[in-house]
Amino acid sequence: MPNNFGASKQEKDVNAHGKIIFTHGTRQFLSLSTVTRKPEIGKIYLFPNYLMHSVYPFYGEGERRSISFNANINDDVYDIYSQ
Repeated sequence: MPNNFGASKQEKDVNAHGKIIFTHGTRQFLSLSTVTRKPEIGKIYLFPNYLMHSVYPFYGEGERRSISFNANINDDVYDIYSQ
């Protein structure tokens, strides 16, 4: 990839620096299909595997860490209505 790949988009969208975008479904009346969050130090963001997401490049001091894993949730924990 060229070094300037995506540069014009990044320059236009300076406020998106390092943010994560979650996308679900389609945009409907009074309901957006995307949610944008700026990650905060010390927080973890967990979401289901079917939720589409993307991240803007992170530039600056420090580092971004991403961990991906699969988890099985115990039915007793998941079904909060039967208790």
